[in-house]
Amino acid sequence: MSPTQPAAQRLWQFAITAALLVSFLVAYAVAGDAATDPYCTRTVLDDPWPVVPAAVWLYLSPYLVGVVAVSALPRPVFRGFCLRGLLLGLVHLAVFFLAPTVVARADLDDSLQGISATLLRLIYAADHPTNAAPSAHVSVTILITWALWRAWPKTGIPAALWCLGVCATVVLTGQHHVLDALAGAALVAVVLVAFDRFEPHEGPGRR
Repeated sequence: MSPTQPAAQRLWQFAITAALLVSFLVAYAVAGDAATDPYCTRTVLDDPWPVVPAAVWLYLSPYLVGVVAVSALPRPVFRGFCLRGLLLGLVHLAVFFLAPTVVARADLDDSLQGISATLLRLIYAADHPTNAAPSAHVSVTILITWALWRAWPKTGIPAALWCLGVCATVVLTGQHHVLDALAGAALVAVVLVAFDRFEPHEGPGRR
């Protein structure tokens, strides 16, 4: 199989990925609006980390870079990504509805100026600080990284560095607490292990 799909297939996969993302974001918003008496996940682990507005650009990268990369995956890897993503999304939504959580997100200091700070303030205004744990941002980023490694093993190290950077930004932008990020990583790890246990094993890149 060629490293990437033909243009028509990439376009189709892009449409599917975008539809899944939009569907989840809508359900995510509904869960956030339905949250009553959410539990705050802030702990002493969050004390050392300041808000870094410049991190917002890397924080947003999965929405564009991730969707474009996923659309280029070979079909078997794309299918595996979608199946795992659907299960992951359903588990996230179940947790958000049954055990609502919230981020103790402070207002950005007036001394923080510039385009990055302005963009982060816009995100704060549009994205309510509910649905804190587990972090869906972390889970999806790790899932994208898994798919990239499966499809193109040579991208493994750059993808892993990108993934670690994005996972750090969920805390550095004030969008999540440390426990939220750890919970998101743990959840996607469980989903990946569960699928690998019940699916026939194939080595990375063998498609």
